[in-house]
Amino acid sequence: MSGSGGTSSTSAQAEWRNPAGPAETTYSRTGELNDVQALHIIENLRAHIPPSQPGTCRQIAIGRESAIDTAITRVESAQPYTFIEGELGFGKSFFLHWMRDEVLPWAAVSLVDLDDETNFLNQGALIETFRTNLETPRSLDHVDYANGLDELWDTTLRKVADLCASHYEREGFEIRESRMKKSLELAAKDILSDTAIPQPVIDQIGKTASEYFNSTSQSLTQSLLEEIENNEPMDVLGLISSLAQINGYRVLLGVDELEKSVRTEEHFKALDNFADALPKNVSLFVTGTPELVEGGKQGNALRETYHPLYERTTTNRIRLDSPTREALIEFSTRIVDLETQAIEAPVNREYASTIDDLGGFEQAADSFLEQYPPAFRAYLDYLEQY
Repeated sequence: MSGSGGTSSTSAQAEWRNPAGPAETTYSRTGELNDVQALHIIENLRAHIPPSQPGTCRQIAIGRESAIDTAITRVESAQPYTFIEGELGFGKSFFLHWMRDEVLPWAAVSLVDLDDETNFLNQGALIETFRTNLETPRSLDHVDYANGLDELWDTTLRKVADLCASHYEREGFEIRESRMKKSLELAAKDILSDTAIPQPVIDQIGKTASEYFNSTSQSLTQSLLEEIENNEPMDVLGLISSLAQINGYRVLLGVDELEKSVRTEEHFKALDNFADALPKNVSLFVTGTPELVEGGKQGNALRETYHPLYERTTTNRIRLDSPTREALIEFSTRIVDLETQAIEAPVNREYASTIDDLGGFEQAADSFLEQYPPAFRAYLDYLEQY
C-alpha cells in the first residue's frame, strides 16, 4: 500500500499471503491415494513409524473406530488431558497420527517425543518444541509458513485488516498505510483483550501487528517471539490457543511414549501441573503402556510414584486392545494393496511375497498367532523376517 494514496478493500485483500479457505482437499476423507503417498506409507511401515504425510495414516487405520471417535470428541470439547494406553506394538504412536489426520481440518496439532531436555520438567523447551512442530491445514499446504503459528498469526491479522479496510470503505475514508497500521494495532489488542494472554504480551502483539506491512523474509511470528519467549513459557501456549480460537481451531498437543521419559515423582507432578495450566482451547494427549500406569517389572509407575496423576490417568484414558485375527488379516490385505500400487516390480514387494509364501492372508495371520501374541508391530516384524 502507498502511504500517500488510497486503495480499495479488494486490492488490500490481494496483499494477504493467506488463501481464502483451509486446505480441506488435502485432508479429505474421500479421494484415492496417489502412488507417492502409497510408497510413503510402505516405507514408513518398514521403518516401523507412522506415515507422516497428512492424510496417509487414516488410509491404513484398521478397527478402533470407537476409540478414535472418543478421542475426536475429547478434542472437540477441549478436554485437557487424555491418556492413550496400550501395550508395546499395539499402535499408540499410529493412533496419535491417525487423530492428527482426523482433526487437522479444524485444529492446530503438535506431536512430540520427550527426551532428556524436552520434558515436563523443562516447560520452556517443551513448549518451544510444541511451537516448532505446530501444524495447521494452511501451514502444511503453503511454503510461506514456517509452522502453524505463522498461519494462525497471519490469518488473524488478515481478518483484522479486512475488517479495518471494510470499515474505512463504508465510511468513505482512504485506506492509507499509516491509518491501517494504527488500526491493526488497536484492533489486535482489542480482539485479544478478553483472552488469558498477559497485557504486556498483548501490547507487543499490537506493536507487531502494526508492522504487518513491512516486507521481510523472516517468519511472521519471529519478531513477536523474540519479545515474549524469555517470559513465562505458558504465554506462548496461551498465544497459540487464543489465535487458534479466533480462527475457529481447537489445539491438540500429543506426547508419545511417556514410559520412555523421566519416571520420577517430580516429572509426573510437572505433567499434572502442565495439564492443569493448559488454556481452555487446548487438549493434551499422552501415550503409554499399562505397565507405566499400574506398575510392573520396571517400577516407577504412576500408581506408586504420583497418585494424583494416576487417578487423573485412569479417569481419562482410552485403552487400545490387542488386534484381533480379523484386524491383522485386514491390515495385511491393505498393505499388499499399497505395495502393489507403489512398487512396480513384484520381487520388491516384501510383504506380498511373504504372505504368498505363507499361503495367503488368513494362513499368514494364523501362523503368526501360533507363535506370538497379537500386536501390529510384531506382525510387521514377522512378515519382514520370515
